[in-house]
Amino acid sequence: MNVRKANPVVIAGPLLLLFLLALAPPPPCRAEAAPAIPAPLAPWVEWAWHGHEEERQCIPHYNDPGRLECDWPTALVIDLHDRGGEFRQTWLNVIYQGEG
Repeated sequence: MNVRKANPVVIAGPLLLLFLLALAPPPPCRAEAAPAIPAPLAPWVEWAWHGHEEERQCIPHYNDPGRLECDWPTALVIDLHDRGGEFRQTWLNVIYQGEG
């Protein structure tokens, strides 16, 4: 009986591809499109947002759409030297809780 051995390159190729696909990051999420605003109401949009301008930059919390989370970088400290470097960054986190 003649038994052929599998070529290691033939086996390793698909396994390497499978491994690399497992490490690949997921595709980016797409933001929802802004809601369609009827033409007669369009002039009122800025008036309705008055006093809530910062909230336009926030994203809803994953399990509570009435809770908006805003994150803004506030300071960046970079320390470079001849053998490398370090950085530190601080963020301002603001949470708006909707009513209801």
